Order: sequence, then structure tokens, then C-alpha cells
Amino acid sequence: MIYDEYEGIRIDRDIDIIKSGIIMFLIMTMIMFFVVIVCSKVSADEVDEYVTAIFHAEGGFKSSVPFGIMHKNCNWEKFDECERLCRETILNNRIRFRKYGRKAYKDYLSFLASRYAPVNAENDNGTKRFRKKNVVYFLKNPKPIRM
Repeated sequence: MIYDEYEGIRIDRDIDIIKSGIIMFLIMTMIMFFVVIVCSKVSADEVDEYVTAIFHAEGGFKSSVPFGIMHKNCNWEKFDECERLCRETILNNRIRFRKYGRKAYKDYLSFLASRYAPVNAENDNGTKRFRKKNVVYFLKNPKPIRM
């Protein structure tokens, strides 16, 4: 047992209280971290909804490339590759939105539109300003992708 010579108080009791407080703080921090990670994950269904909405908003089967993705590996013969790229874009931009996008954009879809179809970009033919509105329409009025 450790006693304080001046006040005659048990110091080890104070140390135990401090240790308990630190342990409790660490446990609460871990619980909060876990809740944030679990709650912030996007569901597979939500990704599917975005993929389908983007496909139709970009012109569906009438578009020059599936999902509007301008990538060397994306064409109608490689539809699955285009869909994979679209999914990755949705998921990666969800992470980017959480990290820094929410500071500049009011919602995820606005942030995604700024990355996926930036208005006044080099390849904008004047239609990119409608992309977000079209995606919102197809999110509210879903229709399946049929080949």
C-alpha cells in the first residue's frame, strides 16, 4: 500500500480510479468506432439501385458506352467490366464523401455527380447538368436492366 506522507491518503486507490477511467474511455471509443464503421457501410442493394439508376440516366442501351463510363476497357462487349467500374466508382466515392466531400457538398449524390459527370468538363456536350436529376428520377422510379 502506498500512502501520501503529507495527506495520509491512499494513492493506489486514486491510481485505480484513473486506470478504470482510461479503460472505460478506450472501451467507449472502440464501441463508437465500431458503430460508425458498421452504420456507414453502404448496402449491396443500395449500390445496385445506384448502378441501375446511373445506367438508365446515362442513356441505357441507347448510350454509346454502358453506364457512361469513358474507359478503355468499357464498351458494350465488356458490359460486366463497365458495371464493375460503375460499382467501384460508387463505393470509392462513398468513402471520399465521408472523408472530405461532405464539407463541400450537401449530400452524397451531389458529390457523386461532381465526380462522375462534372459539368463543363472537357467531354461535356451540355447534358451533364441533367445527370443528377436523371439519376434521382431513376432512383425514385426504378426499372431493371434487361439485356
